[in-house]
Amino acid sequence: MAPDGEERALPFAWDLVIGGGNYGLVYSVKAEQSDMNNGDINCGVRDYSRDKKVLALKVLHSVGIVVEKQTLLLQIEHPFMVKYLAIGRLPFGPNGVPNPQTGVLMEYCEGGTLNGLSRSAELSKANILKYLRQIVSAVHYLHERPLPIFHGDIKGENIFLTQNQAICKLGDMENFHILVEGKTNIGGLKVKQGTLLHMSPEMLVYAFGTEDEDQEFSTGIGRASDIWSVGCTVLEMLGKGQFQYKSADGTIISVDWGKPRKFSMQVNDGAYPDQLDAEKRLGSELSHILAECLRKNAEQRPRVAELAHLVQAVGGRRK
Repeated sequence: MAPDGEERALPFAWDLVIGGGNYGLVYSVKAEQSDMNNGDINCGVRDYSRDKKVLALKVLHSVGIVVEKQTLLLQIEHPFMVKYLAIGRLPFGPNGVPNPQTGVLMEYCEGGTLNGLSRSAELSKANILKYLRQIVSAVHYLHERPLPIFHGDIKGENIFLTQNQAICKLGDMENFHILVEGKTNIGGLKVKQGTLLHMSPEMLVYAFGTEDEDQEFSTGIGRASDIWSVGCTVLEMLGKGQFQYKSADGTIISVDWGKPRKFSMQVNDGAYPDQLDAEKRLGSELSHILAECLRKNAEQRPRVAELAHLVQAVGGRRK
């Protein structure tokens, strides 16, 4: 694996396919320890691979990641975020056949995803609160950087668990956006980026409801859009990995995945994520925080610093 613009090689052995999607495939790989003493190997990668024998390698179908984004990804350092170790060219695929693609080497979280855990067991209020605090801490780190970062696709499938499942880590950062004056610009956000049920009303309008996609204007999408997705992730944890929307009159709506514009129009007409079980399961404090995250008007959602304070204060706890 050679970093873009450089010729240093990073030795590893392919192991198993551990995930995949429209972006490509994710493999577990094992660092070739016999070659890790090579002085050309990035010292951070070398030190990390000695401690963690198995790493994760995402092989992208897309052309690549621009150098500016590569630099920012490799700078991310937070206990509740997946650590990115190297980004570069893969001259060969796992079968040894020449097939140049972009590879992203990162920390491997052995405990699966938060969505997978939510589907397998009913999470207690204590566990939901624990994971929520960790997620909000990661989002706070992204949003309050000197160059704020908008994740754009926060959901349980993009939150990974350590082996003992005590810690969750926000990942899948390759499509992040740097915020300019607090908002993304239309040229920087891919249409239909994000996961339909987790997309904020303003993201849905931009992706599926605009009249002229070539018109230059501010999307209105920014940090508040991530806050909405955090709220949806709480609903995932409550609903065994799933949640529903209700129409303005309280009727559960059926989402036609092949017609995202129809869903966007339903949300515009008042459809909202069903929070009926939230107070019973979470109590008044936490269910109130959830409702604040899911306010339709982005300006009314809490900023991440306020949200961090709120979740830390649940049950009388303070920072």
